[in-house]
Amino acid sequence: MNIKIILNLKQNTYRHMLIEKKKKKGFEFKQSIKNIKSNGTKTQHAFSKLL
Repeated sequence: MNIKIILNLKQNTYRHMLIEKKKKKGFEFKQSIKNIKSNGTKTQHAFSKLL
């Protein structure tokens, strides 16, 4: 795997974790993520739909 791709994946994961940390406190946001994920959508895709 190319180093540039690995760094980009790490950046996206880091951003995802920052957003999750900020939004984690909101019950409605968490419920929305769970509802989207219950349809088989992956976590990052669920986040991107809500942002």
